[in-house]
Amino acid sequence: MKPALVFATWNGWELTARFLDSIDAHARRDWRLVAVDNGSTDGSADRLEARRGRHELRVLRNGENLGCAKAWNRGIREALAGGAPYVGVLNNDLVFGPGWDEGLLGFAATSGARAFCPHVDEGPLAGFDERARRFARRNHARTRLRMRSEAMFFARDVFEDVGLYDERFFVSYEDFDYFLRLEAAGIRPVETGAAVVWHQAKSTRRHLPADHEVEGRRLFVEKWGEHELRHPGFEIPRGQRRLWRWRERFGFL
Repeated sequence: MKPALVFATWNGWELTARFLDSIDAHARRDWRLVAVDNGSTDGSADRLEARRGRHELRVLRNGENLGCAKAWNRGIREALAGGAPYVGVLNNDLVFGPGWDEGLLGFAATSGARAFCPHVDEGPLAGFDERARRFARRNHARTRLRMRSEAMFFARDVFEDVGLYDERFFVSYEDFDYFLRLEAAGIRPVETGAAVVWHQAKSTRRHLPADHEVEGRRLFVEKWGEHELRHPGFEIPRGQRRLWRWRERFGFL
């Protein structure tokens, strides 16, 4: 069975087209893509259905913007029903680096990781492919104990042990809620240096109402408590972030 990539769309077709083009250009394995359109008004759903790329593409339509958690869950259910051994839950504002899938799946196979992510580059898009190749060469054996929410990959049995995303969250804190649930189930997410993606930060959230962050935080605190906002798996210590940025400047995980 093919591994699956699940992603939600809400307008912003140019981001989605770039995302899909990079998958076609750099994937070395066959994937099943599951797009969940959250009521786009720019023709994204129709364009997705008309697209003919390298990989099988299934398009699911929601009549309105239901948020990330509900859209992701619908896509995950579709992927699991299709037998996917691994499911990636992704932003559509990513660009994939050369050999990203062999790096990720090779890491999962050799390490036994059940929740993992690639390294995320947020530098200039110009020159990204070469940076990604160089970074993966230098860091293919290096890892960090953390998960980036832009590109989350899971073995299918994770969803049996942890469940799906909490649909009370709209588009904020659902990822951090899931990270704590992973930890509660004894699953430690891992970032691998063997694969790299590029992320265009804040490309879609700026169009959402400002109160979605406030409501997401309220739900998170209600569920986990105020102290978990400073949890090491959620809020990386400032000194650690500084060290990581310094290492990344020189191309090391």
